[in-house]
Amino acid sequence: MFKMLRKYLTISAILLAWALNAQDHGFFNQVWLEQGLSQSSISSILQDNKGFIWFGTQDGLNRYDGRIIDHYNFKPFDSKTISGDDIYSFCSDNTNLWTLSAGGLDKMDLNTSVVTHLKEELKKDEKATALYKIWFVNNKLILYTAKGLAQIDITSKNVFCLHPYEFEEKEKTDLRTITYSICSDSKNNLYAATNKGVFLLSTISNTFKPLLDFYALSKSAAGAVIECNTVLSKNNFVYFSIGNAFYNYNTENKTLKNVSLGKEQAAVITNALIDNQNKIWLGTNSGLYRITTSNDSLFIDKNFYKNPNNRFGLQSNDITSLYQNPNSKDDIVWIGTRDAGAFNYSYSKNSFSMASAMISSNDLNFFGTVKDKDGIIWAGLNYGLCRLDRKNKTYNIINLNSQLAKLNRFVEAIYCDDENNIWTAFGNGLYKVTNVNKFYSNNVADTNSLVFNRVMDVNETTKGEIIVATTKGLSILKNPEGKSSFKNYYFVKGLSNTFIYGLLRDDKGLFWMTTNFGISVFNPETQEFKSYSASDGVCINEFNSAGFHKAFDGELLFGGIGGLVSVYPDKQIINKNTPDIFLKSLRIENFSDSISTAGNALLNLSHNQNKLYFEFSVPDFSGADNINLFYHIQQNSTTWTKVNPSQIFSLAFANLAPGSYNLVVKAVNSEGVESKPFTFPFVISPPFWNTSWFLLLIIAFVIVVSWAVYRIRLRNKIAHLKQVEEIRKEENEKVRKAAALDLHDEFGNGLTRISMLVEMARIHIPKENKEALGILDVISQNTSRLYQGTKDFIWSINPGNDNLYEIIIRIKDFGDELFYGTGCEFEVKGLQEEFKNIKQHPSSGRNIAMIFKEALSNTTKHSKANKVVLSIEPNGVAIAVKLKDNGTGFEMKTDKNSFGLSNMQQRASKAGATLQIQSEKENGTEIILKINKNS
Repeated sequence: MFKMLRKYLTISAILLAWALNAQDHGFFNQVWLEQGLSQSSISSILQDNKGFIWFGTQDGLNRYDGRIIDHYNFKPFDSKTISGDDIYSFCSDNTNLWTLSAGGLDKMDLNTSVVTHLKEELKKDEKATALYKIWFVNNKLILYTAKGLAQIDITSKNVFCLHPYEFEEKEKTDLRTITYSICSDSKNNLYAATNKGVFLLSTISNTFKPLLDFYALSKSAAGAVIECNTVLSKNNFVYFSIGNAFYNYNTENKTLKNVSLGKEQAAVITNALIDNQNKIWLGTNSGLYRITTSNDSLFIDKNFYKNPNNRFGLQSNDITSLYQNPNSKDDIVWIGTRDAGAFNYSYSKNSFSMASAMISSNDLNFFGTVKDKDGIIWAGLNYGLCRLDRKNKTYNIINLNSQLAKLNRFVEAIYCDDENNIWTAFGNGLYKVTNVNKFYSNNVADTNSLVFNRVMDVNETTKGEIIVATTKGLSILKNPEGKSSFKNYYFVKGLSNTFIYGLLRDDKGLFWMTTNFGISVFNPETQEFKSYSASDGVCINEFNSAGFHKAFDGELLFGGIGGLVSVYPDKQIINKNTPDIFLKSLRIENFSDSISTAGNALLNLSHNQNKLYFEFSVPDFSGADNINLFYHIQQNSTTWTKVNPSQIFSLAFANLAPGSYNLVVKAVNSEGVESKPFTFPFVISPPFWNTSWFLLLIIAFVIVVSWAVYRIRLRNKIAHLKQVEEIRKEENEKVRKAAALDLHDEFGNGLTRISMLVEMARIHIPKENKEALGILDVISQNTSRLYQGTKDFIWSINPGNDNLYEIIIRIKDFGDELFYGTGCEFEVKGLQEEFKNIKQHPSSGRNIAMIFKEALSNTTKHSKANKVVLSIEPNGVAIAVKLKDNGTGFEMKTDKNSFGLSNMQQRASKAGATLQIQSEKENGTEIILKINKNS
């Protein structure tokens, strides 16, 4: 049977794919002859500051207040009426209505309705200029005339003159520039849509210049006409149309994007509007389009077209004007047509749409419907299924008329599962609509097939299993996407009747089913049924097909013979008592003290008291097996374990590990109602060698012992190093002292002997031998210099001189000897005995002494001073040794890099001191050496 039916369905399926554009009928209110419109062709629409809507027609002006239309026409021999009935264009400056007609330019006062005729200022024998269209932009009146686009000025009473604009063309042609539309942006730049593209008049220019290379854009030859009929501007975008293509140009990043209305060249865009919802409306000669923007791109949102069968639809495809009041809060867009008057489109009235509008059929009676996750609408018809794809504007009809006719029944129900499969319930089986359609029916020889062919309803469990209600029981389709099989329930405990009319899934995932004998509730998790009949409060036992509904607030409604039953599953009152739990007894190994059976009080047990036996009592008289016990024992556990049912509710725990426990026990009756939990907290203490404090104590002891051993070893090592250092220092001082004595004796004796020999040689050499005497003088000088250098070296290696006091004494002795007999006074100030405690490294002491010897020598040679002062001044952690003379001084700029000064700076750096030299012409020289006390 399945193969035959599937073959028949494949052959009889009718595919009706309509290649339609993105169209929508929409809801439009029409204003035309029946409402009092003077003529059905609309040229212009606007709303004045009082809220009246004005229509320009071929039979004068029409003012509409929503109920009544007032007419303003040309009347012969009456100068107070408009100049002509054929209205070309009009605009408003909020005070006046400026109108162009065959009779010229008129101004109507919107407060008084007084009309004034304006005449063009002409030269002698000059003819009046033909006027075609008018705009009020940037507080200027701009007209398109036979002379081109021009601004008008009212020169005197009722007289105006034209000031044509210049257009700078990229490619000169013989064609006259025709302006179709103009607009301005937020910076008051002016844009004009012409037959040669869009031109821009900036606020700093007097000439319209091309916005883009439109000839290249249209890929047309030079001189070809480029019809840009519309131009709009908002934010940083300029919108314009060419033929049936609509463009947006980003003036900041210079990008251009477009959308085409289709390949039909007849659909020429003639007018455009950006409404208050930021949607773009395009009027064409082939219908009305609405455009949306996303990421600067354009998309067709709606296409409204003439629909004679819908009296609330658009009744003309020839759109002549579009308007919306930019200052109004309403959502109405006005549409003028060439042959059907005016229409208004309200967003609020277009919340509803006719989803089936595209379906062409004489029999559109829908019985069941569902929308899948792809947006496809599936609906049941008298003769089959309808698949409606609104995105691609196509629909399919799957004809099941033959099967349904045999049973004289229509499609019972349609369901879309979580996998986006469509399931159809009808009188001859279950039908799954996918890429490979499947048909399920009953097979008497297969217990895993559908329980019965007459399917009443289809639904889905929370696990994605398909649940099917039939007139002979319940079937659950396992693994719908794979090798499927049915789990059937018919004569089972809890199911009161097998004739199941419908399935309602409540918020807990339970299925409420209406039957011929009460209501049954099925739990897919436990696969258990619970039934309610009239004796349980349902009041009626027999229910009907299609008589079930789940409301938005969770209420379930069931229609049956004799009444309508309502239930809120979440508010359902369960008339079953759940008794409290009592601890009847507790036995603990190695524990003899009495224990409170009330629980809650924390029980402390030792590590060898880890075997516990609990016995509970649950007083209940509702019947056997009505109560189940569940427990968990771990702290913060949420997993419940069922206590094995028996006459005695008992729990036994053996060899529990040390730790904190909280035994929680609850009773659950057959309705799933839980009792108040019984809690029994207890702690099994670990043995002391497993406690944290013992471990911390061991760790602390190890740390303290390790630290003590480390400190002792470190202290001994430091003491040893100090002892070695002291011994080494004493040995060094002994060596230095012995070396100083030996050098003093050896060098002193040697140099003294050389001096004596020189003097003896000088006696024996005749005075006439000046060359020999000169040599002896040189030997004497070198010997003296060597003697002085030897004295400094011997002094520096003597450990007794390694302090600041001896260094100053050395400098003083050198100064006294140097200035003796020169007539220059040398004075030492601030020398103190305590300076002996300021130790210096041997090399530092020698460098300090050499700095001042160099300075004193330079003073005697160059300064011409008669007084030199060496002062020692303590200054915090430093000692300042200053040498000042009252000599001639020198220029620091020229002499600061001399060898002597540089040598002194290097010696100061080696001694760990800082040297400052201050000198000016005729003001003497001062040398300051700052020595750290701790160096």
